[in-house]
Amino acid sequence: MLEKQHEDSVSRKKASKKNSHGNSVNTAASNVDDDDTKERRDMDEFDAGLNAFRDAETHPQEEGPKLPDTIQLKEKMSSVVKHLETSLRQIRGNEPTPDMFDSITVFAYGAATPLSSVAQVVIVSPTLAKLSCYDPSMASATRDAIRDAGMNLNPRIDADSSADVVVPIPKVSAETRKVLVKQIGQMGEKSRTKIRNIRRTAHEIVKKGQLGKLEGTSKDDAFRVGKEVEAVTEESIAFINQVIENKQRNVLAT
Repeated sequence: MLEKQHEDSVSRKKASKKNSHGNSVNTAASNVDDDDTKERRDMDEFDAGLNAFRDAETHPQEEGPKLPDTIQLKEKMSSVVKHLETSLRQIRGNEPTPDMFDSITVFAYGAATPLSSVAQVVIVSPTLAKLSCYDPSMASATRDAIRDAGMNLNPRIDADSSADVVVPIPKVSAETRKVLVKQIGQMGEKSRTKIRNIRRTAHEIVKKGQLGKLEGTSKDDAFRVGKEVEAVTEESIAFINQVIENKQRNVLAT
């Protein structure tokens, strides 16, 4: 009996020692896991901070609005004027000119090509134009392009030369001329509206500068640029008015 009690006691001590060792191992493993987790978290935070720093260098914050560049402003307005001049070439004056065909494009060699690159235009008389194609195979495409250009022209391929396109030009009646003059006036007003819209956009920024709401911009600079914007706008509108007046006069001339 005493021997059995002694054996039980020894067994309990061994079990207790084993459990204690197991708990120590588990605790140590747990601590290692905690340390690994903390290290990974620290590294993740470091990587996130490093990436944010790199992003800041690669993609710096955009600067606030600046005063308009009057040179760029003038270029924008000039493009409006050039577009108007190109459109007006489609409208006949009292005498036909090669310019009236400038806006036409021909589908040549798989791409839309300016007519001037495909054929030479010659005004034979006030009622007849002839286009000589550099490549005879382009005569049909040139004829179709002129016919579909919305100019009320009825071109045909010359019977004597397959490379030439003949374009009869009908006389413009007095009534038609009045309609054209009105149309030209409307085109001028649309162009003036585009110019004013460009000016308005520029003035919205200039006004902020004049009120001291543009960082790094003095009020004096803002007022100076404001005057330059007005000068460029007035110059562009004056030029449009002159172009429109000349075209209308040309259409009405007999």
